[in-house]
Amino acid sequence: MGNPDVSEAMPSIVREFETVQLGDARLHQRVRAVVARLSVAPGESFLKTEAELEGFYRLLGNKRVSYGALVQAHSEQTLERMAGHDTVRAVHDTTAVAFDGDGARTGLGPLNGKDTQGFLAHATLAVVTDALNQPWALLAGPAKPPPSPRAHARRTGRAATMRA
Repeated sequence: MGNPDVSEAMPSIVREFETVQLGDARLHQRVRAVVARLSVAPGESFLKTEAELEGFYRLLGNKRVSYGALVQAHSEQTLERMAGHDTVRAVHDTTAVAFDGDGARTGLGPLNGKDTQGFLAHATLAVVTDALNQPWALLAGPAKPPPSPRAHARRTGRAATMRA
């Protein structure tokens, strides 16, 4: 992955992952390197070579690296920051992310029609209530597909309506 110039990285962003638990110090270091690289120029590609791209895919494909472990480390840091304030607002939003087209996609469920698949992304933004009303962190649970019409009917006790 190459060594990013961590002096250019945003230390507060890299620090978010100090407590990540992946069971391997090398994976921990690689996550921190990726975060450092992303924080330098988040809108630009941070993978400059085929080797860096391969290393990034290996990191994401590693069974020890999970969304939950990464978010857990970030959440711990956020909770620590929140403890020093009287009030922190938690702003919630659920967004349906839709994918149109033919063929079933693994991990997606039906959304608003027979040909639309997708998932529900629920996000919680922690905002400190100071003079700036500064957002601190995106605290999010895992995205999940919406319930099938049958599961919805079982859970709510009413038949789901389907659009033709």
